[in-house]
This record gives sequence, C-alpha cells and structure tokens, in this order.
Amino acid sequence: LCCVVLCCLFVLFCSVQAFRMSATNQSSSFVRSSSGRSKGTLAERKGLLNNMSMFEQAVPLDESRGQWSKKLDYILSMVGYSVGLSNIWRFPYLCYQNGGGAFLIPYISFLILCGVPLFFLEVSIGQFTSRVGWATIVITLMVSTYFNVIIAYSLMFFFESLTMKALPWSLCGNWWNTENCLDYNNASIYESYMRYRSWERNHSAVDYEDIFSSFVNRTIRSPSEEYFNNRVLNISSGIDNMGGLVNHLIPCLFASWLITATCLIKGVKSSGKVVYFTAIFPYFLLTVLLVRGVTLEGATTGIMYYVKPNFTRLVEPRVWSDAAFQVFFSLGPGWGGLITMGSYNRFDNNCLRDSYILPMIMELTSFFAGFVVFSVIGFMAHVTGKKIEEVVAEGPGLAFVTYPEVVSRMPMSQLWAALFFFMVLTVGVDSVFVMVETAITAAHDELKIKKKLKVKRIYILLGACCFMFVCGLAFITKGGMYLLHLVDQYCAFLTVVIICFIELISFAWIYGAERILSDFEFMIGKSLSPFWPVFWRFATTAVVVAIFFVSVFQYSAELKMGDDYRYPAWSIALGWCISCSSLVLIFVYMIWKLYDTPGETLRQKIRNCTQPTKRWGPANPTIRMEWEAYKNTTKYKQTLKQRLHKFYQRSPLQKYREQMSRTAV
Repeated sequence: LCCVVLCCLFVLFCSVQAFRMSATNQSSSFVRSSSGRSKGTLAERKGLLNNMSMFEQAVPLDESRGQWSKKLDYILSMVGYSVGLSNIWRFPYLCYQNGGGAFLIPYISFLILCGVPLFFLEVSIGQFTSRVGWATIVITLMVSTYFNVIIAYSLMFFFESLTMKALPWSLCGNWWNTENCLDYNNASIYESYMRYRSWERNHSAVDYEDIFSSFVNRTIRSPSEEYFNNRVLNISSGIDNMGGLVNHLIPCLFASWLITATCLIKGVKSSGKVVYFTAIFPYFLLTVLLVRGVTLEGATTGIMYYVKPNFTRLVEPRVWSDAAFQVFFSLGPGWGGLITMGSYNRFDNNCLRDSYILPMIMELTSFFAGFVVFSVIGFMAHVTGKKIEEVVAEGPGLAFVTYPEVVSRMPMSQLWAALFFFMVLTVGVDSVFVMVETAITAAHDELKIKKKLKVKRIYILLGACCFMFVCGLAFITKGGMYLLHLVDQYCAFLTVVIICFIELISFAWIYGAERILSDFEFMIGKSLSPFWPVFWRFATTAVVVAIFFVSVFQYSAELKMGDDYRYPAWSIALGWCISCSSLVLIFVYMIWKLYDTPGETLRQKIRNCTQPTKRWGPANPTIRMEWEAYKNTTKYKQTLKQRLHKFYQRSPLQKYREQMSRTAV
C-alpha cells in the first residue's frame, strides 16, 4: 500500500514538474511560417495584417478573451475537472463488482482505444479554434445545476461535523429517527440476538417468533441512512409528491453557487489560481484517509476484495460495457469541458503530451481512491459482522450513508468526517468550475461580445449562476432526490455518447482525419503518428457506436431508486425529454443550415453544408494567415496511405531489413 501511495504521488509530482519546466522554457511570442517557426512581437504580428482585412473579418483578434497564466494552471484545472466524484464513488465499486484487478484489462483497453483519442481530439480542437459549441451549453447547465446540489449536501455534512458535539448521524434518538433505527451498540446486540435465536430454535421448545415478531419484521435502518433521508433530504414518498423546499438546504445551495461565481469572476485567470488548492488538497486528504483506513481492523479484507483479480468475469459482456462507460465518466469527453480548457491554451502548446500524461494521472487517482474506500468498507464489515457484499455501495449512498456511518465508529470521528466531506466539496467544486466555465465560454464566443468584454462576461456569469441557483431549488424540495436521480440517469451519458459520435463523424470522416491531423501538426509544430487518423476513423468510432447500442440494449423501461421506489411512467417520459434537450440544438441547426445553404438539389445542399465555414481555423488572424498558406503545401495534403508508408520507412523493422539486405550483399 505504501508503494502504491508513493508511486501515485511520485507520478503526480513528476508530471507537474515536467509541465512547469516546459512552460518556463517556451517562448511567449511566436509566429509560424510555411517552413517552420519564426519569432515576432505582438506589434510586429499586428503590422503584418494592415492590408489583410479578409482575415480580420473572418476571425477578429480577441486578445482579451484570456489565456492560462501558466501551464500549471491548465494542468491542475484539467486534473480537477476529470478527477470528479465518479472517480471516488463509482470506479472502486465497478472494479470490485467486475472482477477486481481483472477489471483493469478492459478498462485500460477502452482507455487506449477510445478515451485518449477523444481526449486528444477535443483538447486539440479547442486549442486550434479557441471556441466552444452551442450544444455544450445545455448539457453543462443541466449537469452543473444538480451537481451543485450534491456540493450543498457535502457543505451541510461538513459544517455539522465541525459544529456538533457528536456526529448527528452516529446515534438514534433524534427527532428525525424512527422506531426502525438501530445504532452501533444496538446493532451489535441485534447481531448477537440473531445468532442466539438461530441456535435456540434447534434446542428449545419455546416459540420465539411470537415473542420477537414485532422486532424481527422491521426494516432496519442505520442512523446515517435516516439522517440523510429524514434530516438532510426530508424525503417525500416519491416524485409525485415534490413537497415544499427543504429550508436548511437553501443557504447551502446558495453558498455553493456563491463559491462558484466568486472563483470564476475573472475567468480562467481566477479559477486557475483556485485549483492550486482545490486540485492538490484532495490528494493530501486521500492519503491521510488511506493511512487512517489501513490501520483499522478488517481493512485488509476490504482491500483484497477490491484488487483480487477474478479473470473469469472477463467473459461477461457487462464487465466490458461498464469499463467503456467509466472511461466516459472519468475523462469527460463530449461534455465540452475538454474543449473549453484547451481553448485557453497557447496555440503552440504541446497538447499531445498532455493527452498522454493527464489521463494517466486521472486513472491512477481513481485506482488510488479505491484503496481509501475499501479500507473503510472492510472495517465496516468487520465491526458489523456483515459480508463485504452487504456493506459496499456506490454513488451518493457511499458518500452520504455508508462512509458517514463508518467514520462515526472511528476514534476522533468528527475530524475524519470533516476531512472526508471537505474532500468531497473540493472535488465537486473543481468539476463545477469547468462545467460553468464551459457554458459561459460558449455563450460568450457565440454571441461575439467584444466591447467591454470583462463587464459583459461578469453579467453572463452572474446571470447564469442566478438562473442555475433558481433551477436548483427544484432539487432541494422534499422530492428533489427523486428528480436528481432521474436527471442524473437521463441527462448525461447517452447524450454524451451521441455528441462524441457526431464529433468523430464530423472531423474524422466529413472534414477528414488527415486534414485535422495536418491542422494539429501545424499547431504543435511537429509530426504526429499516422495512427491517430486510424483511431479516430475506425477504432474509436467503432467503440462509440458499440457503447451506444449496448446502452440501448441494456435500457430498461423501469427506473428504480434503491430497492424500493419505482418511477412512474410519466417521469420516464420526462427523462427522455431531458436526455434529448441537449441534442435539439445540433439537429435544429443542421436542418436550418440545410435550408439556408444555396444549392439546386438536396445533394448539392448537403455537400455545401459539409464544407468548413469561414470561421473555421485559428482565431488569431496572424496565425490564421500562416495556416491558409500552410494548407497549400504538399505536407498538409498527405493522404493516410502516404503517412503510413512514411512511418513504415522510418520504423525500426524496416531499418533492420535494410541493414540485413546490405549485409547479405
């Protein structure tokens, strides 16, 4: 365990230092020529464009849009965005459920085939064009609206961990508890009683069923479960009964949006500084919680359940589909966040290196978090006398029911509870930063706000935060958890898969994988592997299509929350409407563009529609001018076959064959 911790921290430290050194060594000014790089000041670059109104009209120079102050700001923002709550409460559960360490085989396979190519494509598109699309506004607004509700829950748990003399979810007897509540001490007595009763049935003529029937037939609830459901949520009977607002959650939700607006008030200039704390501190907390967790009794059993490989599970299709789904959840392609973060990069930033190192950091974090979770789950199983299967949970149930119950049984429980919920808070806030920034950036870019840019952007930010706060009030009603679960199930995943498929078709097939690779080579300033077009056009597209059909085949018309509640049919229809809402803009724009584009036949209209617009390309007019010149070179027009042949000529195998031929002669 110490080796795992040290390796993860060493990889993180080396990555950060490498990026810091590369950012320091890069020049702050650059201009490209058709043969390579040339240097020039900003004034000189502007002087080159005095007689080039065509480029100024196509893409206005927007110097005040903003860029990352340092490369490290970008790296930590990306880590904070991708290392979200799903890495803590979803990946460990999936790894345990799907064969332990064997789950890493399909997971790494899909990471290579699908995750990294999509990551590189989206970051590079954002860096190349410095823009974000409209469809990302809808999905990020919806997700960030209910994501901040989860942050509001963690705020309440965090403050009550600090202000109460004893953890309020550790004991029964509070006003929100019911007669079905059993705390730690009573639970131990109950377990002893059940074992005694099992023996007594075989050795006594007394009918204990009549004596204890009223006790045994109860649905036993833990104090943490009743605290979350009855105190925090004040949950109603179902989505049909939304009820009124839960008053104590209103200030928590307001505080979460106030934190978001304050940290984004100056865009990436301000959020890039906040992530120095919010992205790094969770690693410190995870390490502290792991050190505490492995010292608990039963921790080894829990960790062995987590990592022990069961290779027989690899023949099950569900294991592979879960691995593919988790790649989308963890890296975040299709949400717009990767494009947004890349759009604030320097144009010549080496995003290829970023696309290798950042996913590695993110996935090591997921694996590392699993040790933290299962060490305390093993302890929970030990003290309750239950099996691991009966204790383990995923999603909000892990963060707000299982883990609080575990820390309530530790010495210095208030300290560990406060640390855990502060970690949940910082991890969630990082993700919300990027999602809200994505919506603000997309609206700002598309509306072409140029005058008084900073003031206008502040208005957009405050308006969006106020709007999402008002919308979020629906999630903190008594039936809000049912709505949150519904939106979480239907809002994101299938829509994100479709958006990724449209991206791949647009860039790899319509625009051309070879052309987009040439654009990226012009941007980075170095030749790229010819296998990237192969991935985008074939392997990644095939995986995304397979994920879509698997999602459809696994779809169930019945939606449940927990083991008891089933959603009514009208709510399922509402969920599908929510799922399709973010795709409406794409298809409406496609239809409008097809109608508005000149052409005598439908085929001509489609051909004209699929041509790049005048706005496509680098946003900086100077770089755009050089890109237009670069497109006329033979290097830009290389086909995939030519690229593969050239790669083969430079390969060690070909060099070895040539050497052997010369030796034979």
